[in-house]
Amino acid sequence: MSRLVCPECGEDVVQKPPKDKVPWKAHGLKRPRYSHTDGTALCPVVGRKGYQPAEPRRARK
Repeated sequence: MSRLVCPECGEDVVQKPPKDKVPWKAHGLKRPRYSHTDGTALCPVVGRKGYQPAEPRRARK
């Protein structure tokens, strides 16, 4: 599998929920499946429900 990165900052991504204490349900969002390697949520982007974590992208070779 190719490496995943955050499209906003370019940091590596792991397939683990973020450790941030964010009330995802209160914001109408599901808990994200991906986080930065330090455990924080991926960088915020504007989505259909306001700000939400970005979706990871495959790293360019």
